[in-house]
Amino acid sequence: APLRPGFVRRVAGRDEPWRGRLALYWLLDTASEVRLAAAGGLGERARRGTLDLGSAAALPVIRSWLPADGTRPLLDKALHEARRRGPVGPLEEHALRRLQLFGTLPDGSGGQSFAAALEGSNGPAAALVLLKTGEGVRDAFLVQGDGIEDVVPSHVAESGGFEVARPALETVLAAALADGLLAGRPPAAGLLDVAGACGLGDLRPQSMGMAEWMALADPAREVAGLSAP
Repeated sequence: APLRPGFVRRVAGRDEPWRGRLALYWLLDTASEVRLAAAGGLGERARRGTLDLGSAAALPVIRSWLPADGTRPLLDKALHEARRRGPVGPLEEHALRRLQLFGTLPDGSGGQSFAAALEGSNGPAAALVLLKTGEGVRDAFLVQGDGIEDVVPSHVAESGGFEVARPALETVLAAALADGLLAGRPPAAGLLDVAGACGLGDLRPQSMGMAEWMALADPAREVAGLSAP
């Protein structure tokens, strides 16, 4: 563990493009020293002009997902250097078509899950996220390959999920991101893949209180106009 930040800094600062993606995942690590090391390595690449476009494009949205610690100023410097060489953002999206979205109601401990069935040129894919009240995005991952067509139906059967409107995912994820920031927690690193796969390349935290949820669920204020009975 003591060697990990130094290792992350060294790898994130190397110029091979694939290392940039690794550094993006490390920016969302639960340990602040690892986030700082990843940001420092990406900053070195930005100053040298070797930061790949995919990594640079992800920095603005990742910055908004991070707790307010020393990582943000380092990313600001890296973004400044990257923007001197061209436009930056939004997050790179996968060439996947969204088919169905399923969700669960929050359980007794505040856990809630969403599963998206996707289709790409290489076959089916699935995106899954787990949210937890007070903690934000606890887990998130994108899976592709043989047998993936069974992942979403199995998850729905086990969790008791039901089909929901596609825009719901962005709203709930934005609220979960804000929830995580209040707790000082970044989202699970796999949210990078899920956001790209589900067409959420500019996903940002959005605080939602009861008034905001009611305005979203009942825009015509029909519930507010009902009598008490």
